[in-house]
Amino acid sequence: MKATDFSIIFCIVFMAFYMSYNIGNRVSESVIFTTAELNKIMDEIVVDAMEEGYGGIDGNLFPRIDKDKMIREFMRESSLLLEETEIRQYIPSIVKKIIYVEKNGYFVYSEGRWSSKILFETEEHEEKVKIIVRSLSRAVNNGTESGKYKINIPANSGESYSQTISEYSFLVLCEDFTLQMNGNGYSRYFLSGAALKQKGPGIILN
Repeated sequence: MKATDFSIIFCIVFMAFYMSYNIGNRVSESVIFTTAELNKIMDEIVVDAMEEGYGGIDGNLFPRIDKDKMIREFMRESSLLLEETEIRQYIPSIVKKIIYVEKNGYFVYSEGRWSSKILFETEEHEEKVKIIVRSLSRAVNNGTESGKYKINIPANSGESYSQTISEYSFLVLCEDFTLQMNGNGYSRYFLSGAALKQKGPGIILN
């Protein structure tokens, strides 16, 4: 099996944030458009970063991902997006959470380094997705797993890369802006991600 038997694809993660207050149409169409454009650019950056970190397959036919190369490329391209300003000063004000997911666990990037692998205590795909969702939720709910914002990522069986978190995924959660209304602050978030997929009939890394 050659390294070309793997490809990196964009993982569109459907994600919804629900607020405990009904504040109606609080943003203009132009702001929404700006958010969509920023999300699209970040999607491309995340894919490029994972491509940079991919180093072929090992003797067990598992993919090699160099997380440090991946994060360096993400930082480099993101800094260019922000007019060559060092992206690290925007973590966590803009970039709220960075996660790399493997088959049996995940890593969190924080304060300039990757954490040790946080092992999944389950083999069930749905439960793994819930674990990642809880980790992402803590980034927008002051460290708690429940709060004003709820992240909704479909936890299907994993065969559809367009609807769920997959094994070997690079996920970046960003805050677009904060809106002040009636003394309360409301934020909009988006999640960009890339997933490593194995080519071949009926073979998917998930």
